[in-house]
Amino acid sequence: MRTLCWVAGILAALSSMAGDVVVTAADAAVPGRTFLSGDYRVDVDLRPQVLRITIPSNSLGAMVDRMPISPSPIGAGRSDFLSAALLTQKAKQFDDGLMAAVELAAEQGLGRFPGKAALLRTVCAALADSQGPREAREVMFAASQLGALAVTPPPDLDAGLAARLTAFERADFASKPVGFYTWSPELSVIFRQDRMLQTQLEDARSAPALALALRGDSVTIAYDAMLSLAERLTNPLAWGDLRPLLAGGAVRETVSFFPPSATHESRLVKRLFGGFPPPADFDLAAEIVTRVRDGRLSLAPQAESGWYDRQMWSFEPLLDPERTPEAARLRTGDDYRALLVELFKGLLALTRETHIKQVEVPILVSSIRSDVEQPICVDPGLTIEPLASHYLRRAQAYVYVRQVIEQAFGADALAQMWRVTATGPVQTPLGDELESMRSLFVGAHALACRQLGMPPDASVRREAPAEIDRLEAWRKTLATDPDLSNDTRMMVPLFFDQVRGQTKVLVVLGWAQRSLAVGFDTPPVVKVRKAASGRIARSHPPVKIVGTTVTTQFPVVAEVYVSRILDRGEFRRFCDQRRTRDAILEALQ
Repeated sequence: MRTLCWVAGILAALSSMAGDVVVTAADAAVPGRTFLSGDYRVDVDLRPQVLRITIPSNSLGAMVDRMPISPSPIGAGRSDFLSAALLTQKAKQFDDGLMAAVELAAEQGLGRFPGKAALLRTVCAALADSQGPREAREVMFAASQLGALAVTPPPDLDAGLAARLTAFERADFASKPVGFYTWSPELSVIFRQDRMLQTQLEDARSAPALALALRGDSVTIAYDAMLSLAERLTNPLAWGDLRPLLAGGAVRETVSFFPPSATHESRLVKRLFGGFPPPADFDLAAEIVTRVRDGRLSLAPQAESGWYDRQMWSFEPLLDPERTPEAARLRTGDDYRALLVELFKGLLALTRETHIKQVEVPILVSSIRSDVEQPICVDPGLTIEPLASHYLRRAQAYVYVRQVIEQAFGADALAQMWRVTATGPVQTPLGDELESMRSLFVGAHALACRQLGMPPDASVRREAPAEIDRLEAWRKTLATDPDLSNDTRMMVPLFFDQVRGQTKVLVVLGWAQRSLAVGFDTPPVVKVRKAASGRIARSHPPVKIVGTTVTTQFPVVAEVYVSRILDRGEFRRFCDQRRTRDAILEALQ
């Protein structure tokens, strides 16, 4: 009988996903759901419910090291269960396109934003006849050449400029465009231009010379707008810029024209090792996980934090599900928590790649009928991975980045910008898509809360029912949503080990799938009614509380040393030739 109920529970869940089970909106007083079972209506009161998620013992286990992996989560295996991995894939495609659109707009100018290209031409014009320090002039003209700005450098810089560009090209961890910056020549030159502008100025005369070239209200305003956008779109800068000099003050010891942004991972690796190489087996992502869990590292955004930190904050619940509001309704097994750690690492890699130009890269020296009366089996009814806090924080991060873009470019700018893809811009204005992404994650939060038997966050409670409806409408398009089938395999640099002469990288090798067993630690309260009349049924088949199994996707992630940076196309071809995790990692090293 126990086996029969388990099978019936699985069939009930599959039937629910197919639409045979009607899920009602949660009552304000009694969170619950209602479904039909034969001639009966089953009301499930979720107030006492506590779920448990584990990975079945017959799941993939360590075989993931040798099994083929898919380029995209939907290619790893389709399921009507809405996993966090699928939402991650959708967000990654949008985030890349948003950043690409902002990069192009910031380079040429849009609305109130003056444009980086015009600023660099102005600075180069001021330096063209200057007798100032060669370093400052070389950096600016090198950046302008890399940015294809058609600026002619003075003849006296020819030798030094050529040497600087040659050294830059050799450092592929700094100079080689990766991520969405390979989508077009325009994005590639922006990547290389801005990476040159991150050069740390060693000559004490360079910063004052560049500050002098920035004198003038319009130029100073443009420079401040450029840096402010970078700080808010990614994170606060890792070291000093020229704004203190422009305000009549002094600069910090380390200064660049356009410094990179600091991140939790760059600060940690510098704090741990300074200029010394780490041990060969050091795993930065694993170290971050350990420190977040034991409280030594907080991912909570500060007042000055940018979008990157806010995205990282949304990932923290994956490492500490016991500390989230939904923890009272959910128990997770050690194996499932290990899977959430892998999801965290994948999110770290994918998000870092979206921001890779700006982040610091430290350098270190159907139902079945039967004649036999079937029991009424009540299963957890999960149709979404119950990571409510993660979804809410991700939605809040989209609210923040919308404010950043509107403040930088003007309130109307989002109607004049379009998300960029590898094949060109999409047809929907960026502002509409940005709201759709916020809505998607609000809906995911609200649905996860509903299925856990808890209210959604107060900030979104009023809009929750409508956002769940939008999420469910999107769920029906999963098989045809082009964002979900895009190849997300990639390599992103973490730091350069100068002693080894190698770069430590985080790689997403692809996606695999795994079964999750969902059961109850504390069951809900169940009432059985006659479907026709709605009255309590005095006699009915036995009610069995059962578990179920769902399928989720997860990223296959590794951290390795490499001698050569591979862009997306190169890395994907490399993976296609080896196919399994072990084979790919062995060839990389």
